[in-house]
Amino acid sequence: MRNIGKETFLKYKRHFLVLFGVAIIAAGFYAYNKYQEKLFIQEDAIDAFMENIPSQCENGEWIEFPDLEDSKTLDKFVGNARLKYDDKKDEFSNADNSQIFVTDEKYSLSFFMDRDARIEGWKIPDSNNVYVKKIKCVGEEANKDIQSQRRKIMNYISGNINNIALEKSRNGEWQVQSFYFYNNNDLYVEYEMVNPEEEDAADEDEELPFEARLWLIRIANPDRDVPAIETLAYIQEDEDDPDKNVLKIGQDIYKDVQNLTIYEYDEDRSQWVLQ
Repeated sequence: MRNIGKETFLKYKRHFLVLFGVAIIAAGFYAYNKYQEKLFIQEDAIDAFMENIPSQCENGEWIEFPDLEDSKTLDKFVGNARLKYDDKKDEFSNADNSQIFVTDEKYSLSFFMDRDARIEGWKIPDSNNVYVKKIKCVGEEANKDIQSQRRKIMNYISGNINNIALEKSRNGEWQVQSFYFYNNNDLYVEYEMVNPEEEDAADEDEELPFEARLWLIRIANPDRDVPAIETLAYIQEDEDDPDKNVLKIGQDIYKDVQNLTIYEYDEDRSQWVLQ
């Protein structure tokens, strides 16, 4: 057997410990990277899940959340509710606060705030909490006739905004950004000035001139291809203070309403999408 001196043995031992330490660090780094990769995949999946909720809502489809492990031991809940949110308590409840609705902590019920929904889930013992297993829209957002009327209105207004706007844009063209429906007849149209030439020439950090308008209108006959539009109010942003609005025409009768139904344009889907 080869005779190894004490100093040589200690040298080998130090090398072994260094290599062992490096291996531990490398293994830990690999495990951490795999964990982070798994988190990113989960976050992407959750983001995709949440992005699909508006279209599922409009189609009247069930949106299913992860189930509870011990759900078979719990009493089932089935019922309708219009969810409201208490920001102080950070919780969703029904109209009379008799039930608090919760779901998996990675997901949110915020989309369903102020919307009529059908809920199935589980009653949590010794509390007034209901765990939401699945939920679907049952209000006007899922009504096909209302959807058809609104899309007809939005497509007409957005396609003709430069002809029907109450004033011409001083620099560029108007482009509709959002619609806010109070009901099928009364709605806000939010539009702003867009100048493609300035956008192309501007630096990334350069702030472009901004013009925005909020037009409150009433549609007398939403079924017509060319709707009759009545102006209820015409609102302009204060040039000196963007947080302030200047009422130019009429009366802003819905300025304090919180639960307007909002649509924004989705370039990928080429349509106005419920928010």
